[in-house]
Amino acid sequence: MNRPSPRRSWLLRPPFVMAILVLAGVVFVVSTLREIQTTRATLVALSADHAERVRLVVGESEAHAVTAFEAWEKQAGDRLLAVAALADRMVHDGHPVQARFDSLASANDLACLTVRGGDSRVLAAAQVSGGEHQEAACWDELATGGLTDLKPGTSRAQHVSIGDGSTYRLVGARRRPDGGLVCAGMDEKALAQVRRSIGPGRLLQALGRQDGTVFLALQNANGILAATPNVTELSSVGEDTLLARVLATGQPARREITFDGRPTLETVSMLAVDDRSASLLRVGLDLTGIRKLQGDTARSLAVHSLLLLAALGAGAALLLASRRLDVANAAWEQARREVSALEAEQARRERSFALGELASGVAHEIRNPLNAIGMVAQRLGREFTPTADGPEYRQLTDIVRGEVGRINRIIEQFLRYARPAAPSPRAVDLAVLVGDITALVRARFDVKQVTLAVEAPTHLEAVVDPDLISQALHNLLDNALDACPAGAGVTITLRAERERVLLAVRDTGPGIAPADLPRLFNLYHTTKPDGTGVGLAIVDQVASLHGGRALVESEPGRGATFTLDLPLSAAARDA
Repeated sequence: MNRPSPRRSWLLRPPFVMAILVLAGVVFVVSTLREIQTTRATLVALSADHAERVRLVVGESEAHAVTAFEAWEKQAGDRLLAVAALADRMVHDGHPVQARFDSLASANDLACLTVRGGDSRVLAAAQVSGGEHQEAACWDELATGGLTDLKPGTSRAQHVSIGDGSTYRLVGARRRPDGGLVCAGMDEKALAQVRRSIGPGRLLQALGRQDGTVFLALQNANGILAATPNVTELSSVGEDTLLARVLATGQPARREITFDGRPTLETVSMLAVDDRSASLLRVGLDLTGIRKLQGDTARSLAVHSLLLLAALGAGAALLLASRRLDVANAAWEQARREVSALEAEQARRERSFALGELASGVAHEIRNPLNAIGMVAQRLGREFTPTADGPEYRQLTDIVRGEVGRINRIIEQFLRYARPAAPSPRAVDLAVLVGDITALVRARFDVKQVTLAVEAPTHLEAVVDPDLISQALHNLLDNALDACPAGAGVTITLRAERERVLLAVRDTGPGIAPADLPRLFNLYHTTKPDGTGVGLAIVDQVASLHGGRALVESEPGRGATFTLDLPLSAAARDA
């Protein structure tokens, strides 16, 4: 019944093909991802290098701008003090003409021009914003800047913060001899305009026109110092943790943001000119090209991945078909082995049945004369007394009677095998049956110092003939006890499995030689010197009468396991 299987080259075996496809897919995905990462890292590095060059150029420009602005600011402070002195003289001479005050403030881009007397009364004030007087604001700025503590005849120009502190004015104050104050404050917008004209603003605008540059901005804690025209609003240092960290540590940082709807890589670095307060240079570079490259690569990766998945799917289908073919071949081979085993078992049972029939006929022919021999031996031992050698005479008659009894028991076994009684199945709790038999034989096991254990549920009901099952279990236990030396162990296991009940006897004896395994259940086959070869044949017969099988597993040196595999009736249940 052997069916030839086609030989396939190992190169075409589905596992090898799948392994090649998976390996190719992994190599492709890894190489593509590495290419994306390398390209992105290169572009980001170029962007960072561009930002660093911009920082160096702007930093140098900022240094020159700061020096120039400080010189201009000193001159502006001197001019404010001169305007304050002129306003004080005009009030002192009694000619505080309003038009001249307003003209003086407008010509010098003043936010306020106020003269107060010693009693803090306003003596004169210019109208500089929508025709309104700003003397109150000017006075508040004097108090904020600490200029109200000037001594008579002294003057000072300094920065005074306004609003939320993000901008400042340049204020010149002069203390009058009567204790009054003259205040001249330059408009913060004028200061910012001058700062932009002197500072790096134009340079930032020129650099901002380069391809790939989204925006440039120079910023400090007070606000934006200079920026490209498209910058209308940026996060402040106070509300942006990244800006605060760069300003605190001096270490540049990068992040991806969206500016005017464009993906942007922003690089933030610190600019410090001499010992002056540091500022931040924010450079935004366009990531549209990088994102486009990433998108193209991702689409290419997706297309190739789909192709790879299709190849993997084909390989998986091939592997599945091969697995199914292997499973079918294995099932066919298993079925072939089972059929062969059943055929061999049937042939063995037929041979055993034929031998049993022969033994039955022989046993009948032997039994009658054997009974006569037994009766004669019994009468000789009971009714006759020898005149000499009496003890030897009685010993010989006892031996004859004992051997006759032994042969008679063997004949009884042959007859029970040859003409087995029809089974009388009924619902039996096998767990109780096993427990009762174990209690009966335990003393024999204890005498030989062989342990006897039971692994069974508390209740397992099946429809069987209890007498036949008891006989089979006694035979298995007898064989296990005979096979075990002192110190070995025997375990009875009972369990239900898929509408079957499995009753097994496992010992830790010397095991059974592989050559003897196929013939163990044959009638008259025995491996014991005083065995009859009928016990295991009866076990197999009991299993067959119940529609089951007797099985054996053994390895030399590792004991043996005999199992009764019986059908579990539909009425039986395992509790």
